[in-house]
Amino acid sequence: MTPEEATDAYNQLRGYLIESGLRWLADQIDDEVARGKTGRKELPAPSEQSIRQDPITRGRPRQMSRSKATFLTSEPFEPRESLKVMIDAIETIIIGGVLIHRKVAETLRPSAQPTEIYFSSERPDEKGHVLSYSEFARRIHASENLKELLLELKKEAGYAA
Repeated sequence: MTPEEATDAYNQLRGYLIESGLRWLADQIDDEVARGKTGRKELPAPSEQSIRQDPITRGRPRQMSRSKATFLTSEPFEPRESLKVMIDAIETIIIGGVLIHRKVAETLRPSAQPTEIYFSSERPDEKGHVLSYSEFARRIHASENLKELLLELKKEAGYAA
C-alpha cells in the first residue's frame, strides 16, 4: 500500500465514522495521530574542558570524554501508521463495544426472555437508552462484517497478523 492509498483509506474511514454519528471518535483519532509517536534522539552533550595546572599539561585545556544526552521527541506518523491507529481504534471502540453488548444480552436474556434492554442514566435530567435484541443482532452482524473488512485492509497495508 502506497502512502497515498493509506491516506485515502484513513480519510474514507474517518468519513464513515462521521456519517455514522461517531465524529467524536474521528476527532479523538485525529488528535492521537496529530500528537505523533514518541521517539528518542541522542545529542552530544557539551564537552567539558578543564585546565589543569600541573607539569604534564602546562596549563593547556584538556578535553574530557564526550557523553551523549538522550531526549524524547515527537515524530509524525507515516500514513500507514496513521491508518493503523485508525483501524485499531475502530476495532477497540466499535467492535469491542458490540462485544460488550453481546455479553450483556447473553447474560440477561436467558433469565427473563426480554425483548429489549433499558440502560438508565444516573442523572435525573437524562433519559435512558433502549436497545432491542433485534438491534443487538443487527449490530453484532455488522461488527462481524466490519471486522472482516478491517482484517482485509490490514493485510493490504501489510501489518495483519
